Amino acid sequence: MTVNEFPVWDRKRYAMEDNPVIGIDLGTSYCCVAIFRNIDDIEIVPNDLGHRTTPSYVAFTSEGDCLVGDAAKKHSMTNPKEAIFEVKRLMGQSFNDAIVQQDAKKWPFTVSSGPRGEVVLNVPEAPAGRQSSFRPEEISTLLLKKMKEIAEDFNCGRTIKDAVITVPAYFSHSQRKATMAAGVGAGLNVLRLMSEPTAAALAYGHQRLIRRGPVEKNILVFDLGGGTFDVSIVTVKAGPDEDCSFVVRATAGDSHLGGSDIDHRLLQHVTKRFESQVHGVDLLTNHKILPRLKQAVVDAKHVLSGKGVTVANVNLDYREDVLSMKLGRLELEELNKDLFLRCVMIVEQALSDAKMGKDDISEVVLAGGSTRIPMVQEMLTAFFGKAPIKSVNPDEVVAFGAAVQAGLLARSDKCAEASISVHDVTSASVGLICSGMESKFGVMAVVIPRDSSLPATGSRKYVLEDGEKAVTAWLYEGERALCRKNRLLGELTMDDFMGGEAPQEAAWKVAVKIDAHGILHATLEALAHHKNIGRKVETTVT
Repeated sequence: MTVNEFPVWDRKRYAMEDNPVIGIDLGTSYCCVAIFRNIDDIEIVPNDLGHRTTPSYVAFTSEGDCLVGDAAKKHSMTNPKEAIFEVKRLMGQSFNDAIVQQDAKKWPFTVSSGPRGEVVLNVPEAPAGRQSSFRPEEISTLLLKKMKEIAEDFNCGRTIKDAVITVPAYFSHSQRKATMAAGVGAGLNVLRLMSEPTAAALAYGHQRLIRRGPVEKNILVFDLGGGTFDVSIVTVKAGPDEDCSFVVRATAGDSHLGGSDIDHRLLQHVTKRFESQVHGVDLLTNHKILPRLKQAVVDAKHVLSGKGVTVANVNLDYREDVLSMKLGRLELEELNKDLFLRCVMIVEQALSDAKMGKDDISEVVLAGGSTRIPMVQEMLTAFFGKAPIKSVNPDEVVAFGAAVQAGLLARSDKCAEASISVHDVTSASVGLICSGMESKFGVMAVVIPRDSSLPATGSRKYVLEDGEKAVTAWLYEGERALCRKNRLLGELTMDDFMGGEAPQEAAWKVAVKIDAHGILHATLEALAHHKNIGRKVETTVT
């Protein structure tokens, strides 16, 4: 079966439309934007070079120019230290996170710690008076501005404000908040942060199921992108009256597993073999050769999706000859076998969480360019006993679904022909532990369980201990029983309780809400035995 690309729209035909809305897939390796005209007319927007996806690269030249997309990636081939990429892996992260320290070793740009322990990206040799340090969300802002400009250019220069931006289902609250900040910084009215696999399911349902009679199917979305991996199980119901619902039953994933990890392993393998041909040269630390070496590896990986054997060629600056070596598909598969097995384990986890078996899944939908790897498709075929759907373009399906959601949220007048509802879920449990217990490293009390429908709310009430005048609640996310093994999100503190002998009734309450974007908000409220009953302390995750 051939892959059907989502259509490119006709700018003249659309120019008469007012207030368009867009969906943006803000990817680790590439970004994609789709535009919504009406429920039957949603299309992918090509960039200024006619490409349907745009590299997630930003470069700051020594002359003071800022390049974004294709131009930035091209610039990185000769000036690797001036380019920043894979920034999605740093969104909402702390500099001391082990995963950040591990990744920083393989990037040509430098990563340092900000005043609050946040990640800071540094550009060397910036011209005097030009910004030389950036937070990850600032780089994402530039990428989103580029995608916004691409859509506006095809809208005859008219401004576009409303957008849905996709994020991995397993993005944490801090990562989602950083993405929201990037969208606002780009001048967008972010209608929704939408999980990538949910967007893919919506795109698939729009293309294949809506208006095709009564149907109820469980779809498993297998989304293996450049830097993240998500699995979602979605129940799609389409009725005879053209109503359609998409209900996420479970989600699982790894926010640090994707095509770039496959590339890195292949790069290490190729480098070892090349270094036997070039004595006295460390190819991995040579920033002039490394970009060409990485591109040769990526090109070889792409060819191996269609052929069993290929040749990787790399030009050297100081020699006329070219380094060459044969690469086989079996080598790529063996090098990454454990990563592929991790994907299967995550699929099994999603099925278990949804309380479903393999036979309950009607169809498997692919999203993300890494799903083109034959072993991935063969693995899924063997696991489910049927081949995954290949009729949608995995590079475009997420942006397309995001545009559908944007239209549903902002332009209901253009969706009157079909009533469509989307119900996403939380990707991790949220809980807390409070002062007065044995310690803040004790057992987490779950307030909102994993896979709760969004928006989700929960609360817990507490009594005071004798003499207690101040209380603190620590918020965590994760599935482990002990708080210290989960991720700390933040804390709430309130003083001015009366002290003395504590009353028996609840004196304070913690209320937690996860909004439709997947961002957490928490409130600590004084209920009794306080100088100012009803006082509230609020926080969102930073």
